[in-house]
Amino acid sequence: MADLNQTCGSTTEEEALSANLSKLQIEQAGAQRVEQTTLLVTLPIELLLQIFEALGPAGRRLLGSTCVKLYETYKAYYYEKKIGINLNEAANPRRPLLAGTRAYQDILSKWICPQSVMDEDAREDDAREMRNQA
Repeated sequence: MADLNQTCGSTTEEEALSANLSKLQIEQAGAQRVEQTTLLVTLPIELLLQIFEALGPAGRRLLGSTCVKLYETYKAYYYEKKIGINLNEAANPRRPLLAGTRAYQDILSKWICPQSVMDEDAREDDAREMRNQA
């Protein structure tokens, strides 16, 4: 597990450039935001903070990404430059009806270890296996 943590501890430069490029493309396209009509955006900040408190770090980030008001709340009270993920949150979500979906697990696994790292690890495992067979 130590190797996984060392390898996956930060976002690669390529991923950061890709994310910035996507934001730039959206800005240049002049994309209009859809009006947010969910009842969540009408809740007082005290209730929003209670909702955020009930979630783990990854759940907070996911909730914050759903709309502008929730993002502003997330950024003002919980934002961290690096994504913090508690492995217990991924394995045993406290709110299985909200957090236990396959999509949630996929997002967490990609945050914990990007596909490029997984591919590299698989190549190393294959090479090690070939050496052992020789």
